[in-house]
Amino acid sequence: METKANYVLIGAFTLITGLALLAFGLWAAKYSSDRTWQEYRVVFREAVTGLSVGSPVQYNGIAVGSITELNLVPDDPRQVVARIRLNSTTPVKTDTRAKLAITSLTGPSIIQLSGGTPQSPALTTVNKDPAPIIPTTPSALQNITDVANRIVERMDQILSDRNVASINATLANLETISGGLADRDQGTQSLLLSARDAARSLDTTLKTTNGTIERLDKNLVQQLPGIIDKLDATLAKLDSAAGNADSILGENRAAINSFANDGLGQLGPTLGELRGLIRDLRRVSDRLENNPARYLLGRDAPKDPTTLPRLLLAASLATLLGGCSILGSGDKNPVTLYSPAVQVKVDPSWPQADWQLVLAKPSAARMVDSPRINVRPTPSELEIYKGASWAQPATDMIEDTLLRGFEDSGRIHGVARVAAGIRADYKLSTDIRRFESDYQGQATPTVVIEINAKLIDVTNQRVVADRTFRQLQPVGSTDVSAVAAAFERGLQQVAHDVVGWTLTSGQNDKQTLKR
Repeated sequence: METKANYVLIGAFTLITGLALLAFGLWAAKYSSDRTWQEYRVVFREAVTGLSVGSPVQYNGIAVGSITELNLVPDDPRQVVARIRLNSTTPVKTDTRAKLAITSLTGPSIIQLSGGTPQSPALTTVNKDPAPIIPTTPSALQNITDVANRIVERMDQILSDRNVASINATLANLETISGGLADRDQGTQSLLLSARDAARSLDTTLKTTNGTIERLDKNLVQQLPGIIDKLDATLAKLDSAAGNADSILGENRAAINSFANDGLGQLGPTLGELRGLIRDLRRVSDRLENNPARYLLGRDAPKDPTTLPRLLLAASLATLLGGCSILGSGDKNPVTLYSPAVQVKVDPSWPQADWQLVLAKPSAARMVDSPRINVRPTPSELEIYKGASWAQPATDMIEDTLLRGFEDSGRIHGVARVAAGIRADYKLSTDIRRFESDYQGQATPTVVIEINAKLIDVTNQRVVADRTFRQLQPVGSTDVSAVAAAFERGLQQVAHDVVGWTLTSGQNDKQTLKR
């Protein structure tokens, strides 16, 4: 009895010891597994075709783990969650990215990890989740698919029914043109032959021209001494004539001074009246040419064929004699000449220009481009002040004022008239639209000066800027001297505005071109 009880105790001890050793082995295996592997999650927003549980995971081409689970997100079936197990020593950083990849053309899909800089912390230290999420990037296959879809969409647009019809029509037109050229093959050959003959004729003409030029060079060399002798003789005669002219001027200096003082003052108004007479005569001659009988007599033409020429000759002589009488005797009432003294004030805000400018001759209507002082008593009438005149036409006055304004400003050193022939970057073109005093229904007039200015790039003839300047100056009196003073004030303000606008516009354009 005692021996049997000992065997039971031995068996029980052996069984308990075996179970304890088995439990210890399982615990040690689990502890070793937990320390060797680290789990992560990867969320894909695309199809994971070819990916399965057990598929490898690579980091820069090196196998570091495998896929343990693949599941769809319950709330969003467009997303796929892959649970992966990586070697615990794998350096997964916060900037590590995962994407789908294919090992070969026909091989299975894998998860490829890439990125991760040395300065970035480990993902497990930032995200304490047992399975942190590794961000993903679109796979190359997804990019190819997207590009392919866009290409197919564009091909559908290109190969639409409308475009196909246009291409067919173009091909039909090309076929028609090629057929026409084939039918005109004989004409094309004739054209080529004619071109060849023309080239031969041109070559012959050039040879003849070269021979002529050589002969002209020889003749010029032979005749040059004689030409020089004749020029010397001509210069001697001119010198003698200049001496005679000096003596004549000395003898008649008193008469010339008298004419300069009295006659020149009448010259401007007289020329204006002559222009009007010539314009009227031209209108009369046009009507006479169209129907002389009806214009002169209101019935049949005169019987004497010399009557009409005599009438025209008499009208012309009367006009010329009238002009001569004005020049010779002079008006009993002397003409007062006005010359506005304009000084443009410099604005400190004007830029310093590093380019050159030329001023074109201002354009204007005939009534403005004259020394007369225009006045508009009513909107439909334009008259002149009697006994008063400008010292120079309005176009010359404005051109001189603008030139002095640019020169006195100190902001631009290269400025001149177009006739000076300097090489310039810009050209200022002006058109004088109004230069008159206007009563505008009031008891006293208002001086109106209106100028359109264009700044033009000389290199490519491009209009850089365009602006119309308008200046109104109340006179406050009907006296001509007060009108002239108002013109002086208005001209000074207009010149100030044009100079400042030109400098600013040109400098802005230069800075734009440099950028």
